[in-house]
Amino acid sequence: MVLNANILPVFEQLGIYEEFKNITSPTERMIVSYGDLKKIATIAGKDTEKLVGYDYRSLSRPKLMEFLLSKVPREKIHFNKKVLSTIQNKDGAMIRCADGTTYHGDILVGADGAYSGVRQSLYKQLQDKNVLPPSDMKDMHKGYTCLVGTTSSLDPEKYPFVGHSHTEIYHMIGQGTPYTWSTFTVPDNRVCYMVIRQFATEAECENEKFRNSE
Repeated sequence: MVLNANILPVFEQLGIYEEFKNITSPTERMIVSYGDLKKIATIAGKDTEKLVGYDYRSLSRPKLMEFLLSKVPREKIHFNKKVLSTIQNKDGAMIRCADGTTYHGDILVGADGAYSGVRQSLYKQLQDKNVLPPSDMKDMHKGYTCLVGTTSSLDPEKYPFVGHSHTEIYHMIGQGTPYTWSTFTVPDNRVCYMVIRQFATEAECENEKFRNSE
């Protein structure tokens, strides 16, 4: 994960930004190359704070999840819940789950992914009132699929590019192949990686949409 001025001011307002910085590293540069490692461009990131007020801060997804979970009381987190429907009125919002439980609150934030059940419920209500924008009625088409992962902690003597106080990002664009690769050095001597596969046909897009819908 690479976070910047789109979310870091919120961390600052919550009083957790300085602690968050301690588990991340600033992005020094991004190198873009072809699959044979022939360099296309180098993009500097070290002056970002002077331009927008915040560095690009990098860390692994598990580390971000661990950090956020540490800020929420455990009794406030419920697992194995699937939202079936939502209701909103002047008193707040309510969700009904597949196991028959209901929950009430002042607001509901639908942060449950691209195929959000919360969004689908909200869109149905808006559609019934004829106020859903036409653009939101279209099917979601994604022209690629992405695999991400994080290594275990690596030995800096064997892998000297880890252990730096900054992050370096490498993007490698395949030629004659639908694949693109990326690697990110992050704290704890780890490397995050990403493999993207572009789809060649509409049928591939539809098949991936079906696979990811649950």
